[in-house]
Amino acid sequence: MNAFDKASEVEKRGTLAVMELIKAQFPRWRVARTWEATERGKALQTQFGDLFIWTEKEILQVAELKIEQVNRHGNAFLETWSNFLKKPGWMFSCNCDLLIYHFLDHKETFIFEMPKLKEWFHGSGYRRFDQKCQQAYDQKNDTRGVCVPFAVLRDEVGFRYFRDDQPATFPRSAK
Repeated sequence: MNAFDKASEVEKRGTLAVMELIKAQFPRWRVARTWEATERGKALQTQFGDLFIWTEKEILQVAELKIEQVNRHGNAFLETWSNFLKKPGWMFSCNCDLLIYHFLDHKETFIFEMPKLKEWFHGSGYRRFDQKCQQAYDQKNDTRGVCVPFAVLRDEVGFRYFRDDQPATFPRSAK
């Protein structure tokens, strides 16, 4: 299996896990993948994110999903370049309401309000961290971003945290 196929499989499994978590924790919410919801799905996904979520009050929230197999270092990879000097990363280009970061191995899910995350990121946030190349998969794009500890994001941005599909308290000590 090549790197693209591996990444696609992780994304597929993670998307299903996140959709199940939303259905379990928020039973009155409805969820649809943006690329399946309309004929313009791919364009909507590129501009806004991966999921449409309608709350119990019928308020539409658009969520970007970031799925990883394992959380080895206790960090979120916040993408600055999708392809270095050619295409800005999703922290600059995505116009969603929520960022949902999910790790398959530990069934950990972090839900951020994207406007708050972007405000922090574009303020003083990301400049404090070294920009790194994405190394999870061997790929043609030169993807870059900053690795930010979830403990920093908890303290400076805030998020909702779920473990094993249940609300949980994020540990005070870093992993």
